[in-house]
Amino acid sequence: MITIGIPVYKARDTLPYCLDALVAQTRKMFLVTLCQDCDGEDYSDIIETYRARGLHIRLISTPENGGPGVARQTIIDNETQSDYIMFCDSDDILQPRAVEQLYREAKRNNADVVCGSFIHEENFGPGHPLPVDRIPYTWLHAKVYRLDYLRKNNIRFLPELRLNEDSYFNLVACNCTDKIYKVDEYFYIWRSNPNSLTRQDKGTFFQRSNGQYIYGQVKGLKKIYEIRGDIPAPVLCQTLINIYNAMMEQVYRKVDDYSYLDELLSLKQNSFIQDFLKDGNNWPYFVNNVKAACIYDNDVVYFYKLRFVDFITNYIMEDKK
Repeated sequence: MITIGIPVYKARDTLPYCLDALVAQTRKMFLVTLCQDCDGEDYSDIIETYRARGLHIRLISTPENGGPGVARQTIIDNETQSDYIMFCDSDDILQPRAVEQLYREAKRNNADVVCGSFIHEENFGPGHPLPVDRIPYTWLHAKVYRLDYLRKNNIRFLPELRLNEDSYFNLVACNCTDKIYKVDEYFYIWRSNPNSLTRQDKGTFFQRSNGQYIYGQVKGLKKIYEIRGDIPAPVLCQTLINIYNAMMEQVYRKVDDYSYLDELLSLKQNSFIQDFLKDGNNWPYFVNNVKAACIYDNDVVYFYKLRFVDFITNYIMEDKK
């Protein structure tokens, strides 16, 4: 069995569209768990309507408002009937074949994680198809996870992350198993909801979220090492680049938030990372992929204020004795 987990917060207007798409699924045998994140709303009429339309749906709740990651983890912790889980935000849509195809591939391949493609909808535009081979392991969209795999390795959403919470979870979940499979089909539509956390104001969102993103990426590297005993070279390289880019964006946006700094500096004590960076044979990936500038708002080209090598020296490499 598979469960579709949906965190809900002030979602009465959007939830019916999400549930309509579940009614239309070609596979009918699945469970739906809504997790209400202390929003004070009454969803009983919506639940009864969709039960009458054939959905096996239940409502649970968080003990206090904790954000979407806490709501998703509450769904995981309360699931006893399914062997797999996937998530859908209450303002998004699953394509009709999503549950059938992703669950089938998970069972056929005895997979821990299965990833599909999705479409990123934009206001006043055609949207952006994101093929599975081009998607970084950041978003939860169009992914299925084996519950036993998550529980055995204690892969959980971090309660301290209210934004970018999926970037930690997916960094770990997708890089601690060889049983990960990709399906080249568009299963998910990430709808453009102007009231969502990520869409209200992109500048404000980045200001509030970059520090949490960096914190989550660092915690993710440490968790991967804890589970595997190593960190795959492409994962380590790309994650350090992602952290660097996020820090440089903070400088550009003049965000004075360094709450992640102690966590980042703790990488100086990781012997695996230190040995990796001291080996010059590992640096071509950095050389080929690190940027020195980005195009930001209104097509302004912003040149980074800190070279990548100085970032590594100052924040990642162990202090010279």
